[in-house]
Formats: sequence, C-alpha cells, structure tokens
Amino acid sequence: MSLDGFFISHLVNELDQSLSKARLDKVSHASETSFLFQFHHRGQRHSLIIELEANRFGAWLTGQNKGDGTTSQLLLTLKKHLEGAILDRIGQHQTDRVMLFHFIRHDYIMGPLAKTLVFEAMGRHSNLLLVQDGNIVDCFKKMFFESGRQLLPQAAFAFFPTDKQPFTALDYDDVLEPDVLVRRYMGVSPVLARYLFQQRCKLEEIDVLPVKSLKSERFYCFNVFGDDPIKTYPSLSALLDDRKTHKPSSTVSHEHFINKQLDKLSRKQVVLEDEHEKALEMLKDKDKADAIYSSGLDVQTRTSSIALAGETLSLDPTKTLNENAQELYRRYRKAKRGLTRLEKMMKETAWLLEWFEHQKTYLALSGETGLADLEKDLMTYGYNPKRRTQGRKQPAKPDILKIEHHGATFLVGRNNIQNTYVTQTLAQRHDVWFHVKDAPGSHVVVQAAALSEAIIRMAAMLAAYFSKLRHSSSIPVDYTEVRHVKKIAGRPGYHVTYRQHKTIFIDIDETLLNDWLENKRI
Repeated sequence: MSLDGFFISHLVNELDQSLSKARLDKVSHASETSFLFQFHHRGQRHSLIIELEANRFGAWLTGQNKGDGTTSQLLLTLKKHLEGAILDRIGQHQTDRVMLFHFIRHDYIMGPLAKTLVFEAMGRHSNLLLVQDGNIVDCFKKMFFESGRQLLPQAAFAFFPTDKQPFTALDYDDVLEPDVLVRRYMGVSPVLARYLFQQRCKLEEIDVLPVKSLKSERFYCFNVFGDDPIKTYPSLSALLDDRKTHKPSSTVSHEHFINKQLDKLSRKQVVLEDEHEKALEMLKDKDKADAIYSSGLDVQTRTSSIALAGETLSLDPTKTLNENAQELYRRYRKAKRGLTRLEKMMKETAWLLEWFEHQKTYLALSGETGLADLEKDLMTYGYNPKRRTQGRKQPAKPDILKIEHHGATFLVGRNNIQNTYVTQTLAQRHDVWFHVKDAPGSHVVVQAAALSEAIIRMAAMLAAYFSKLRHSSSIPVDYTEVRHVKKIAGRPGYHVTYRQHKTIFIDIDETLLNDWLENKRI
C-alpha cells in the first residue's frame, strides 16, 4: 500500500470538490474499524468512508449508504458534535499523511462552532480524532505516555513530531539514493522516491491517473509499476473502494486465554507471597524454643505464657514447656522445608507471568502463520483452539520474516518459536543479533559481510517495531554477535542473556518500514 502524502494531497482535492459545504446528515459504523459519513449537498447525497484497519486504511467516497449497526463511544461523540454540521473544507497537514475535515456547527447560544475531524492515515497507527479549540474531544485509539504526545480526551492536540521538510521544497542536490528523499521530505514514500530519483521531475508535473498493478495488487495515484499489467480507475475513491476487504484471524480467544492465565498467576503470586511471609515469621520459632530451654524454668510445668528477654511468649497451657518448645521446633522445621518449595514456586510463577506477558506482545505482532506458531506455544499451557486446521497444511518450519536489503539478510522472529528458530538454528556465530532493551520483542539476526550504519539502523528499527516498545520514541536496541547470546536454562519460553553488546537508540519510520516489509520480503 502506498497511501503517502502525495497521494493524500490529491485525495484531499478530490474529496473537497464533492463534499465542500455539504451538510453531514448521519454518522454510523461501516465496520468495527470504519466510519460511514452521509452528506447532502445541492440535492445530491454522498457517502464517505474513513477506514482505520491497518491493511485497508484510507478515506474515500463510496456507494455504501447503510451502516452495520456497530456502536462505540467515538461514534456517539461524532453524532453529538457533527451531525447537522457543515463540512466547510477538507485540508492536509503540510504534506503529511493527515487529512483535516473542518466542520462548522451552529449552536443556538454559542453561535458557529469550529470542530476538526483529524484522520491520521498511518497504517497500524491510523487514528481518528475530533478536535475543538486545540483539545481532543475524543479519539478512536487512546494512548497515554509519560511524556510527549497524548491521545486522550481533554488532552491538548498535537501533530506527530517530525524533522522532515514538506515536499513542496523538493531539491535533488546531493540526493545520491532514493532513501534520502524519504528521510528528508514529509509524505514521500519509497515508491514515490524511486520514481522521483529516476525522473528528477517536479511533483506538479506528474499527471494523476489512479492505477492498480494486477500482478502485485498494489496501487498508486499514477503508474509506477513498469511493465506490470494494470487497471486504471476514474478517481482515487474508485481505486480505494475497489480494494479487497481483509478479514484478519480472530485473536479474541487467544487474548482471553492469556488474560485469564495472567489473572490466575497474579492471584497465585499474592498467595505465595503471603505464605512466604508467614514462613519467614515461623523461622523465629527456633529462637523461641531455645529461649524456653535456656530460661532455667522447669520444662514440665504448664503455663499460658512466659516472659523472655522482655517479651511475653504465648503458649498452649494444656502442654508442658517441653512440649511447647518441641512444637515450636516442629513449626520451624516445617517452615524451613516449605521455604525452599515456596521460593521455587514464586520463581516459577514470576517466570510464567513474564512468559504470558511476552505472549501478549507476540499476539499483537502475529500474522496468519505467526498466530499458528503462537497457538502451539499456548497449547502447552492448556489453550484449546476452537478453530480447526484440518485440510490446511502446517508449515514444516516457522514462517519467520526474511528481508534482503543493503546487501544483507535480516531474519526476524515474532514469537518464542520463531525467535528460537532464528537465533539457535539459522544464525551463525558471527552473525549480529538485535533485541530491544529490557522488553519483550523479536529476535532480529543480520547476516552480512560487514555492518554499515544503514544495516544497523534497519535491524534496530525492525527489532523496535516488532516489540512492546513499538509506540515509543528513541527506543533502545542492544546488539551483539550471536556467539555472545546464551539461552537461560529452565525458564519457559526462549529467554537469553548476552554480553559485549552495544546500544543504539532508534525512532521508527513507518514509511520506510512498510516499504521493507512489502518490497524486500523473500
């Protein structure tokens, strides 16, 4: 998919011509991840879909005029604030993949109120936000970070921070490779960068002709597919509306099982910690028993308490001092034996908690085949998949991600089974291993004659993207030779220790990443 800033700029112009000054009659869900906006203008009706699903994101005019009945908090907010409003104009944030729908709604008391619907068309990170007076009213994906950009109601709205220039200032001086254009200019995708690098033309000289390659099923706003057989479309909306709907495998049962195990293990951990604390207290019973014998009292007497070292020791009055002391010794020996067992169980429970937390991360990263690998892992702990795979041949080997770029091969594991396969089976001693620091994520192994800065940054970005820290910035990634990576014996899953490593801090450039994942995979 190449829905970049240049594509968005032409899509904005197309939609603005049809929808500018139109009244929004109704908002509904077209699916769980898409919204249907129905407009009326000069006797004509128009339907706009805004899709947030990672494999089909975009905004386009459609012939669909009925929602699917799904409801959500954001839908209720959009109905309250936007139904009956006039869409004044549609714009774009500089040359980025952000569309701005500027609405005016008339309030009987406050008069005309400006509200902006912000659509961030950014793949997995696509979001839809309603903004008024510089603050977020509501949004589809809510996220809280300790610092930086917040995606929460009532938070101040800010666009994605970037140091890239708008592509209106395009300059080919000192551009030695297409990637320079991607890194330097906002909204320039790798597919557009390759075309510009070859043609050295101005963007305004390019004629828009929506087209799809029949060979790769990829699309763009003009033909960049060489000799591939193509299909052309009368508009960008027609092109986007023609894409096949992708139905990802349901992960609800997997997530439910993982959360159930995490809850069960958390409660078990609390019980074990309580028992451990009691056992530690019972270790003091030996000192109490010793004190009884060293007190000089007749050990055959019976009493409910005695004073020892300024403290009162409560006893069983039906037993002699000797019998009380022996009972204290028995409790001490039981506690001492139990502590070893409890500490082992506490360690195993902590490991399992960490393992299931890792599975939660891997679940978010899994594709179709990755889900099958993860399922195998979960079945070890009692997961019973409802869907059956009879008739579908399972891959003999884990289906890892393999990418060739910059003269190097990048091997990426996205769950325990794949990580084990990448690091233990495929990797050679002097290959270089990458992993995010102190968080669950992928094992990335690089096979190359020599490591360049471009190779290191690409491997680090892959490790950061396929990890729990993928939504953070300046993500720390450690790397070292595979010979310095050792599996930790006895722990569930595939946990390793490593030494002689270096650390790089990386920000994820999703435009570059999508290009690697779409075009370089083998």
